[in-house]
Amino acid sequence: MTPCLQGKCSTPEPPRRGIDYAYSFINIIRFYLLMFSTQLTKNSKNTRLIFRLDISLPIAYSMDQESLTEIAFQLCGSVKDYVAAIAIDSPFFIAVGPVNAEKITRKFNLPFIADFNLAETPEASLWIAEHAFNAGFDALVTHSFMGSQWLRELQTFSDTKEIIPVVGMNHGSAYEYMNPQTKKFCETVRDLNLKTIIAPSDQSMIENIRIYLPDQILLADSELATAGEFIRAGADFEMFGKTIHDSKDPEETALKLMEKLRETFK
Repeated sequence: MTPCLQGKCSTPEPPRRGIDYAYSFINIIRFYLLMFSTQLTKNSKNTRLIFRLDISLPIAYSMDQESLTEIAFQLCGSVKDYVAAIAIDSPFFIAVGPVNAEKITRKFNLPFIADFNLAETPEASLWIAEHAFNAGFDALVTHSFMGSQWLRELQTFSDTKEIIPVVGMNHGSAYEYMNPQTKKFCETVRDLNLKTIIAPSDQSMIENIRIYLPDQILLADSELATAGEFIRAGADFEMFGKTIHDSKDPEETALKLMEKLRETFK
């Protein structure tokens, strides 16, 4: 029977428990579907190629932001059907500004990586991460050597976004100082249950990292001469920048790379 107060009848509220469980379930599904690693895994069925948009250094000084943004539109538009994601590095982000960077990330239905190699104080890191995610990026590349507490703070802050730690690099100083710690970095990745990492462009190191991290998604920079080598070593995706955007026909180059990586992964 409907209770009445001062002549006004009200319907009692239904029990909340079932509704709350339903909302919680929906939020979990939403979180999973929005995760960068989920989108990347889905796209991997068609391509193992990631495009790195790093065109700013040679031409940014002679071009305004709008012209540089237009070039980015053209390049991303020409390769969008052949790539699983697009990475934008920090020089390009600075060159075009966050407003124009957001125009690029919102225009294309692909996951975008803020390839910033972040290694700042916790306060500055969170500030940079906020700007990157507000500009539409789905993941942020960071350096593992900043430590587990720093990575955990970024991970907590990122919500449905993801952080991608660099666990090794392939230049001289990295082999001296950073790469001897790669196994420790991988342990931190595993402890924090991070889904995706940047591996060095080094076949033997990728083979070892795959042993340490059998379930993570491994990304590695590549070029025309090494196309497919790092996937054979255990990487899931190879990232190409100048190989594509400096070619005479970026679309044709991206198509050929996609096909070569697809054959390599089989």
